[in-house]
Amino acid sequence: MRLKSHTGTTNNNNTDCSLDFAVDNTIQWNFGMKGQGGFSALADLSLYDPVRNKVVINFDGTHGAVNMPTQPAFSIKPTNTSDNTNLAINTTHTLALGTEVFDIGGNYANDAFTAPITGKYQLNAQVRTNSLDTDTEYYELSIATSNRIYTSIITPSSFSSNLGYFTMNIHVLADMDASDTAILKLHIPNNGAAQADIEQDTYFSGFLVC
Repeated sequence: MRLKSHTGTTNNNNTDCSLDFAVDNTIQWNFGMKGQGGFSALADLSLYDPVRNKVVINFDGTHGAVNMPTQPAFSIKPTNTSDNTNLAINTTHTLALGTEVFDIGGNYANDAFTAPITGKYQLNAQVRTNSLDTDTEYYELSIATSNRIYTSIITPSSFSSNLGYFTMNIHVLADMDASDTAILKLHIPNNGAAQADIEQDTYFSGFLVC
């Protein structure tokens, strides 16, 4: 591997420079720095991947913040309330979530998130329900991953009447291997009426932590 440095335009107010890491004269990685306001201010510092033509890590010298614009992350919501209406009893439903708020890396498809690399992933589910039946013993929300299942349970029979609205939540730091999946599900046992709905202000999100 060859290391080469070069400096761009330099004056009293700005200094640009970069370090290229190359194999056989082909740049594999590039560290770039852009000065701001001379040496009295911190510079922007970035790690650039020339193969993918993207900045993968950026340190903002003005605010002291680190941004990783290619870090896997997603937020998904239902496209239509009708996709999850009058859910059948005695069934484990994979919730239909067809609208991407964002999906960095394109890892969400067919109602499942697929981990692109092995790591720890923060997974979050906020599911707003409607018309939960008090005759139903329980409703079990789960994030099912390839390694284990994380659940949240509500027993509507403890309420005096059907629940017009109720929000179920799961927040977990999950270990996932590359190609493992995470799927949002709702199990309804064999009692009560098939009347539960999942509203559109429901979200399933996650991101790679480390």
